[in-house]
Amino acid sequence: MPVLAAAAAVSLAVLAMHYARCLHPPGGATALAAVMGGHSIHALGYGFLYKPVMINALTILALTFVFNNLFSWRRYPAVLQRHITQPSKCLQINREDIAYALKEIDSPIDVTENDLLEIAHRAERYARLRTKKD
Repeated sequence: MPVLAAAAAVSLAVLAMHYARCLHPPGGATALAAVMGGHSIHALGYGFLYKPVMINALTILALTFVFNNLFSWRRYPAVLQRHITQPSKCLQINREDIAYALKEIDSPIDVTENDLLEIAHRAERYARLRTKKD
């Protein structure tokens, strides 16, 4: 029966992460640890969510904010990024095009519309520099 409980815990965790569009393999491992952790973990009951899991998650989140915001070119969360200007008309790509393409992929990817606009903007700038050299 523990094998069935372990499989169900990991499956439900992965399913929840899939629908929340936030796949994170340690989430499945945490669910597995809660089921297979033995007497000491089971004795914690729901305290397992607060003591090791919540403290670790908050620590990682705090460090993520600190390290990603030390540099001007990185921002976490992505909504804190500076506004990216649209690429010039020669590319004919706008924010709606990128939003449509992301929706069409329908897969969790760690790229925002602003990230893709920034890539297009930098590629365009590089293309201009390259063509001036040629």
